[in-house]
Amino acid sequence: MLTSPSSLKGPLTSLDFRLLWCAMIVTNLGSLIQAVGAGWMMATISQSDSMVALVQSATALPVVLFSIAAGALADNSDRKRVVLASQLLMFSASVALTILAVTDQVTPWLLLAATFLMGFGNTLNMPAWQASIFGQP
Repeated sequence: MLTSPSSLKGPLTSLDFRLLWCAMIVTNLGSLIQAVGAGWMMATISQSDSMVALVQSATALPVVLFSIAAGALADNSDRKRVVLASQLLMFSASVALTILAVTDQVTPWLLLAATFLMGFGNTLNMPAWQASIFGQP
């Protein structure tokens, strides 16, 4: 059953929801830009097809390895702190990678390590973020 158009904009009347929605758009955009940029950078600094493929693996591997622990952490800790810590981790890895790129010091393995850290930060972030949307304590 479809809802009326007026009820679709109902959540946007809440300032908290609008702020959360905008923050989610910004973080998703940043993650997408990082994924494309990392793949592109790896293609330019390495001639190996396997190294380019490892960029996506470095993004996904933390989800496979740590998602259950991240969910438990989100359930047993202050979600706001978990989200802030994970965002700080991803920001720090991004800044470090930016500095390395600007100074032409990025190696394939440093790029993979930074990508893994960003994937790990995202793995920590998502359970706490998703649980916060529903207003659970």
